[in-house]
Amino acid sequence: MDQEALVTDAQTLTRSLDETMIKPKGVMLARSSETGESKLWVVPSSNIDKREFYGLVAQAISAEDLSALDVGMVELVDMARADRMGFRQLVRAPGISRIHLKSNWVNGISMPEGIIIRMNL
Repeated sequence: MDQEALVTDAQTLTRSLDETMIKPKGVMLARSSETGESKLWVVPSSNIDKREFYGLVAQAISAEDLSALDVGMVELVDMARADRMGFRQLVRAPGISRIHLKSNWVNGISMPEGIIIRMNL
């Protein structure tokens, strides 16, 4: 998968989701060290039903004609899970960003390699 296209599509999707009830507070493109697969973790601004979340994501991907991302790569991360994963301790990046992370430990929590698109928790 073309990393540049994946990041660009993740940024475009984040902008598009800003116009929906999802309004992402956190978005991170995480890469599994075991499988090499990428997941786009999205933390919505408020609680949202899974079915509604994935429906809005699918609509945005289709409307923006994103070719590097598909709905199966997107993962809903609620605020409680984001806290357990240590997202609040990472960085504060409220806009659209491209912050590269290597596998790291943050306050005793293992963080995967990835790219932060937004982190405003």
